[in-house]
Amino acid sequence: MRQSLELVSLVVRDYDEALKFYVDVLGFKLVEDTHVPEQGKRWVVVAPPGSSGARIVLARASNPDQAAHIGNQTGGRVFLFLHTDNFPRDYGQYLAKGIEFVRPPREEPFGTVAVFRDLYGNLWDLVQPMPSTSAAPSEHVLDAALYQTARLVLRPPLRDDAAVLFERYASDPEVTRFLGWPMHASLNDTEAFLSFSQAEWTKWPVGPLLITSKENGDVLGATGLAFETSYRASTGFVLARDAWGSGFASEALAAVLNIAAGANVRRLYALCHVQHGKSVAVLERCGFIREGTFHKHTVFPNLGLLEPQDVYCYAHPRGWTVS
Repeated sequence: MRQSLELVSLVVRDYDEALKFYVDVLGFKLVEDTHVPEQGKRWVVVAPPGSSGARIVLARASNPDQAAHIGNQTGGRVFLFLHTDNFPRDYGQYLAKGIEFVRPPREEPFGTVAVFRDLYGNLWDLVQPMPSTSAAPSEHVLDAALYQTARLVLRPPLRDDAAVLFERYASDPEVTRFLGWPMHASLNDTEAFLSFSQAEWTKWPVGPLLITSKENGDVLGATGLAFETSYRASTGFVLARDAWGSGFASEALAAVLNIAAGANVRRLYALCHVQHGKSVAVLERCGFIREGTFHKHTVFPNLGLLEPQDVYCYAHPRGWTVS
């Protein structure tokens, strides 16, 4: 005997209002939207991206009794359980889109979980199940608390961030002077970076991260991990000009160290132009050790020089622990 649960009804106030939230905000896929004129309704089905499990029927309330249960189909209990393969990615994206989390992330024996409220008030668990003991290092669950500091929240970039990133730092010639990638000349460049970022988050446990203000969500800059293997990654950081001199770089890099430890990175390094004293100071303040100088190693496209430049190679000692 074989059975399966295919569809779950979720009572909504309006089809298009619901689709705007579940598809545009949560990122669900629209599976079907068929008009049923003889019944005066639509058959609307959505599903989480990549899911092969149960799908959700968005059922518009058709009488006062049904309308009275919108947002409270389970009497205040958690209604639906949304599993993810990357909790920090989805948690960060949902926060950036304004989704309200009523219970913060926590570690449970079954995995990492946080509870959020949808537009109608239904409670959802966002869960990354604990991997089996045979899981590879890149599959380990990362604690979402690692992505927050006293003043900052680190989160994955979103498609909607393109204009902000372009204006805040990616197109600023002074900000990008000592970076290894070309200053963005148009939004197309920033959108290409966002495509790259999405690919990195799909392939690795962590990818590029935006540095945002915990107080108001403003984008202050960017950092992250660039994986080369499951145990080796590089890092770096960039801040918008008005975020300089406030200690944000050191605070963000300290968080990246803990994220790297949580991802079982065994070698974390950074390359820095030998004349970029401010970056040198941040790296050394965060415990990176200068291993040496690579001569004629890296072209810095925003310096206007065609010749490869000398860079310092900094690495963080092995064996750090999450603090």
